[in-house]
Amino acid sequence: MAAVKIVLMILMVTLVMQSRLVFSQNCSANLGALTTCAAYVLPGGPQGPPSAECCGALRAVDRTCLCSTVDIINRIPRDCNLPVVTCV
Repeated sequence: MAAVKIVLMILMVTLVMQSRLVFSQNCSANLGALTTCAAYVLPGGPQGPPSAECCGALRAVDRTCLCSTVDIINRIPRDCNLPVVTCV
């Protein structure tokens, strides 16, 4: 019975790791498509509405992917022993 529990535990861990890998790959691919929005997020970029391509790329990105990316971006200064960026 203990061997069955160990095998089940290994299968569960493998399943969780695989699902994270797939999410990471999909997230990275979708974020890569956002290069069409690059000009709109840089100072001095276009002030008007984003292009249809930018909007389509953003629409394709999962909200969890976007939020995870923002969390990572906000964590980087802290991990580099720099002050947290605050915008007013």
